Amino acid sequence: MKNLTFLSLRRISLLGVLFLLYIVTNSNAQPSEGGTPVSFKLKKGIEIGIDEISLYPPDIVALKSEDLQLQSSNNGTPPRVGVNLDADISLSTAGEWTHYPDGSKLWRLKINSPGATALSVYFDDFYLARVQKCSFITKIVNM
Repeated sequence: MKNLTFLSLRRISLLGVLFLLYIVTNSNAQPSEGGTPVSFKLKKGIEIGIDEISLYPPDIVALKSEDLQLQSSNNGTPPRVGVNLDADISLSTAGEWTHYPDGSKLWRLKINSPGATALSVYFDDFYLARVQKCSFITKIVNM
C-alpha cells in the first residue's frame, strides 16, 4: 500500500511540474512581434536630428541617507530600486516627427539622465490604436 501511495504522489508531482513547465513556456507577459523598428529603416542615422531631453538626476546623497534610515528602522520596507523623475513630455511638446509619402508618421525622442544606471519609462496617459506600434531602443554604451 505504501508503494502505491508513493507512486501516486510521484505521478501527481510529475504532472504538476509538467503543467507548470507548460504554463511558463507558453505564456507571454509582454508579447513581441519581432521585426525591425521603423526608425532603423531611415536613410539618415538614428542619432541625427532627434530631439533630446535630459532629466535632472536626483540627489543621490539624500536618497542614500533615506535608504540607510529605512534599513535601520527594520520596518520591513523593501530596498529602493529606482526613483521617478517627472518629465512633462508629449507628442506636441518634444520629439521629432517624420512624415512619409504613404501617410505614415514616426515620432522619435531621445531621453537621458546623466549618471543614471538605468532608465525606465512610465506613462500616466498612453494609448495606441491597433495599427500603431511603440518601440524603445537602447543605445549600447560600454560601461
